[in-house]
Amino acid sequence: MSYKARVPLSSVRPSGQNPRRDFGDVGALARSIAATGGQPVNPIVVADLGDGADGEPSFRIVDGERRYRALLELGAAEADVLVCSDWGEAEEAVAMMATDDKKALSDEERARGFQGMLALGVGDETVSGASGVDVGTVRRIRSMRAELPEQTSMDAMIAACGFDDPEDRAAVLAASDPGARAAQIRRRREDEAARGSLRALMEPALPSVEWRPGRAPAPWNGPAGLAYVRRVSRAADVDEVARRCAGESLVAWADGGSWSVWREVDEGAESRRGAEAESARAASADALRGFLEGVARWVCRLGSVPRDVAALTREGRGWHDPAVALGLDGRSEECPADADLALAMDSDPSVHEALVMLYRMRSPRGIRAWSGPAGSFDGDMASRAEDLWDAALAGGWDPSGCEAMAAELGAWRASATEGGES
Repeated sequence: MSYKARVPLSSVRPSGQNPRRDFGDVGALARSIAATGGQPVNPIVVADLGDGADGEPSFRIVDGERRYRALLELGAAEADVLVCSDWGEAEEAVAMMATDDKKALSDEERARGFQGMLALGVGDETVSGASGVDVGTVRRIRSMRAELPEQTSMDAMIAACGFDDPEDRAAVLAASDPGARAAQIRRRREDEAARGSLRALMEPALPSVEWRPGRAPAPWNGPAGLAYVRRVSRAADVDEVARRCAGESLVAWADGGSWSVWREVDEGAESRRGAEAESARAASADALRGFLEGVARWVCRLGSVPRDVAALTREGRGWHDPAVALGLDGRSEECPADADLALAMDSDPSVHEALVMLYRMRSPRGIRAWSGPAGSFDGDMASRAEDLWDAALAGGWDPSGCEAMAAELGAWRASATEGGES
């Protein structure tokens, strides 16, 4: 219950709970009050504290400290006030948030007022109505009130209350950009949750994996003794790693919301395997090169191209200059310019086409297209080599000197049979 009264200014004192620190131009307000009769249009709101030690009534300002200061500047002895006899400290703090005819609160003052309301136990609905912060957020901020520094901004309080971990809240409250820091923490937490789900799938499927802290190294720049396998970001990736690396020792690093998986390797063995593979590739290339050159020389001597061989070399049609492809102009060491090939340039165009195709196939680029990564012939390329071999034999070609190619084709046939290919 409240009532109006005129009381001595000496019995009125400011409230220590007032969030306002900047009182603006009090002199201008004093002049305005003087011009309108010497008392504020809106009375100062005070709380009745009862009689003081001297037996005189004592009042504490709830709302209107700027008006109180203006009256002091005018030298007034009394003030018209609205006395709140049954308001608690909570309502006092709420009144301090009113901004109807006063200088608007700064963000800092608003934040201090908000914290003051929490400290005084103001109800969540009331705090929400006075501050404009939704009730749910008010409740979350109240639960972390003990952690709030005095100078915390409203943005920081709202951003921090979204986290359960005290360390995360402290990081947001201390940040110069609370919103950005909160977003960063949320991404980190989401990544951790995603990796946790993947790890639960990986541990039974990959029992030998070692989980290493920190961020994953780049796939092309890993530690010694480790070879990159792949990034695991879904269940299907787990199954693939389990198939590729069955029984191997693995290492996993955090990679955003996924895992970067590596396998332990014997560097010496890897080097030996690499050298062996390179040697196999070179042997396959030499075998294929010798075979294609032998067929080309046979076509030159024959002076015509058997139908089946012509069909297999038809892709040569459309190359503009057989001499360039064959190396007869001296620009390519891959295609020696011997007398047989020189004479062939005057023969039937189909011979030209066959020679162009054969010598293009035996170039380094062509060899790479024929052979697989392991060094042996691969898939359709190997099948095509076999067809050309059989067609040349049927046309009367003598395979003498191409024993290495025969061995390559034999190995490919055996591999295809084991793999279920026809």
